[in-house]
Amino acid sequence: MAPGASGTYTGQQLGNYRIGERLASGSFGEVYLAEHLLLPRRAAIKFLSSARGASSKERQAFLQEARLLEALRHPHILPLYDAGLDQHFPPYLIAAYAAGGSLRDRLRQQPDGLPLEEALQIVEQVGQALAHAHAQEKPVIHRDLKPENILFDAAGNALLADFGIAVILDAAITERLSIAGTLPYMAPEQFAGRVSPASDQYALGCLAYETLTGQKPVKAPGGGWLAWAQQHHEGLPLPLSFFRPEVPAYIELAILKALMKEPERRHASVDEFLQALRTAPPDPAQYEELKACWLQRAREEASRGQAETAWLRYQLLARLDPGDPVLVQESAVLKQAYKQEASQGFPARPGPAPLGPAAPQAASYPEAAQAQPALSPSAPSAPSVGPQQPCLPSSAPPPSSAGTARPDSLAAAPGPAERREKAQSRRDRQETAAREQAQEAALTQAQALKVTGDQLVRQGQYAEALRSYLQATAYDPRLPLDWRELGDTCWQLAHFQEALIAYEQALRQNPWDSYAQSGRAATLQRLGRETEALRAYELALEADPSNVAAHYGRGLLLLAREQYGKALTAFERAVQLLPTFAAAHCAKGDALYQQRAYRAALAAYEEALRCDPGLVDAHYGRADTLLKLKREWEAHEAYRRALESEERASRGGGEPSLRRADALLLLGRTSEALILYEQLLQKEPGDPDLHERRGHALKRLGREREAQMAYREADRLRGYV
Repeated sequence: MAPGASGTYTGQQLGNYRIGERLASGSFGEVYLAEHLLLPRRAAIKFLSSARGASSKERQAFLQEARLLEALRHPHILPLYDAGLDQHFPPYLIAAYAAGGSLRDRLRQQPDGLPLEEALQIVEQVGQALAHAHAQEKPVIHRDLKPENILFDAAGNALLADFGIAVILDAAITERLSIAGTLPYMAPEQFAGRVSPASDQYALGCLAYETLTGQKPVKAPGGGWLAWAQQHHEGLPLPLSFFRPEVPAYIELAILKALMKEPERRHASVDEFLQALRTAPPDPAQYEELKACWLQRAREEASRGQAETAWLRYQLLARLDPGDPVLVQESAVLKQAYKQEASQGFPARPGPAPLGPAAPQAASYPEAAQAQPALSPSAPSAPSVGPQQPCLPSSAPPPSSAGTARPDSLAAAPGPAERREKAQSRRDRQETAAREQAQEAALTQAQALKVTGDQLVRQGQYAEALRSYLQATAYDPRLPLDWRELGDTCWQLAHFQEALIAYEQALRQNPWDSYAQSGRAATLQRLGRETEALRAYELALEADPSNVAAHYGRGLLLLAREQYGKALTAFERAVQLLPTFAAAHCAKGDALYQQRAYRAALAAYEEALRCDPGLVDAHYGRADTLLKLKREWEAHEAYRRALESEERASRGGGEPSLRRADALLLLGRTSEALILYEQLLQKEPGDPDLHERRGHALKRLGREREAQMAYREADRLRGYV
């Protein structure tokens, strides 16, 4: 039966799918939730709009999306199940159902931006999907990256969706095409119909900016096509640190480089953008063009009396290159200009204090600053200024010329020599007094923020404490703070995102702090960023080859990667440096066990237990090894001791563990083992090994029929049936 004119397909059947509720609709068509009739699978079915007859061109474009999704299979691209034409339905695509909603949904729930690590993970996963598309023999350009097109599966992984206006290039170069995209996320060149992989990088930069701050990088009053085109061509975003002071400089700079107006000034590829997001400290040489662009814009804004906006840009440049004498000199002049403006009695505008760190303020100021703000009431009369150029070459002089009025603080007053000398002396005294007063106020504010941070640490509010500490160091960079100790505290309490920020702040103060680097590595490891963690361990050992924690942590990573020989070398070096390090002896035993060197593994486990008789992992390792050596009576005794040790360590509580369940089964405590297997299956219902172990326990208890059902489920999960 053909669908009715209402366009509602709920309750109908398409192939093996029963169509359920409508999820979304628009000019493109409609999306419905659907249930597979034979498999335990939910899907999303996208129908091309049937409100009017779809043209042949629209049908082909719709089906091209299906071909692209099929060709671009990737863990972070929405999986396609099927596509087709049906006499009773419009053209359709059947894709995986993203149960976790969209990035837009998350931003609505957290309008000030997502937590740093969550935001970076999303940007990285989307970036990996884009890089995969760009790496095809004929690069695929998405052209419509926006929060609505970033979906999440049930596990929280980001999925790039909607390749409806994607294009295939003949080579990795710019091509001229029809103008398409979503206005707030379109690269400047897209408004002229030109696209390249750099266009998607710009959109990813917009996405990263908004995900971290809750704000779009540029805003267009009125929201029309021309307004957005002008802003993307001419408007520079505010620094991310205006909204989020705790954002590290290297992340901020990486995003702002992706948002450069000219494609050739952005990162060389999306992969390089992602690498820059994880590279601390930043390399100033990579950001010379960004620095020149922002310095030029800051000078333009200063000459037009836009002191606050210019000051924000100088603050960002100081984070990149704090020792640049030109920045130091010009920012000092800008401070004086701002103070003179304030002293003339003009009402203060929202924004950060002129001598303090950038901090989030009311939304009216950033919106005005991003939308070409008018001249300040304190600025002298000046000729009208046309649209700003994207960025002049770095050699261009400041935008001032003869006959152009400048703020009084930027030019000496004319007059006789004596009068000029007295006026200069008075200004010097005033500036010195103002500078000392500002410094004293900044130090007072820094100390107050430090006290607040200390109180928050004692209350266990580590994220808020870090924010206070970061603001304090922005007021007073010499403020004595032990960032590494704070990182250690956060790590011990499993506040890993806060620990990472603290360790990276310690490394900004001292890039050769080996122990801060190894702490950062351990934190990255806990956050699942293993490749970065391994590199961080190597950096820690370059700084100090005697860092025991770095050798041990590196060994654990290598062990997890099944690089047993390299892991063994790392553990052996750790115990050479610290012979009483029980955990390293135990890990050495694990590496030897995996290499089937059972006698050597047994010796390592026993050495670990001599160092720490209560080390549970060493008890279990010793028991497993004795079993491999066919010393069964000793193995049973070792398992009994392992269970006792684990009970003492957990004080009768703790999470159920597979090794404990296996030990109980081996020792004949079958009912207890069965309880643990079933508890583990509640967390991992798709693990075939757990079902098989549960079958063994049921069989020993004489529950043969249930055991056979458990074995069949294990076989089904393994694909045997």
